[in-house]
Amino acid sequence: MNRDPSPSFPALENLITLHRIFRWNTSGFSTEPFHAEGSPGRNHGKVYLADFQLDIQIEETMASIFTRIINRELPGEIVYEDDHALAFLDINPKSEGHTLVVPKFPVASFDALPPDVLAPLMLAVQKVARAVTRAMNTPHYNLSLNNGGPAGQVVFHVHFHIIPRHEGVRTARPPLRLSNQRMTEIGKAIREAVEP
Repeated sequence: MNRDPSPSFPALENLITLHRIFRWNTSGFSTEPFHAEGSPGRNHGKVYLADFQLDIQIEETMASIFTRIINRELPGEIVYEDDHALAFLDINPKSEGHTLVVPKFPVASFDALPPDVLAPLMLAVQKVARAVTRAMNTPHYNLSLNNGGPAGQVVFHVHFHIIPRHEGVRTARPPLRLSNQRMTEIGKAIREAVEP
């Protein structure tokens, strides 16, 4: 499937923001697989719930956002892809080059990642971090993971944040508002910096 050459990042941002108004219940505990249907007629696999229990509709919808980017059903400035992981620019970046790395297997909690998914995912995180820092001309970055609602997780599909840092420069609060053109420029620079 061909990607839209001029994707509308605000449309995706609005979709994510819409679901931030929902509340989730963290009093439950479940290790049972939750079957997520990301879109009509498509089975996107299982989302595993570990130390939190979410409303089914919210979990299903939020988990499908990254899955739909992976499937090219939603726009994203993709900077890296292999058989196990995908990396794309965050649409609410704390600094230029802020990148998310996600497993293609839709798992909600880091604790629930199977070993055969975890190992290649971490290799991808390292490779993308190297590319991001080269492209953004700094060796410094924050690497973070929000695991569960109380920890700040909004999209319930495991994802790592790679946030480039520069000496004496704080991360943006509120997030930066970058044009589509600037996102495309940054994405191109990171893609070109990925080692084979």
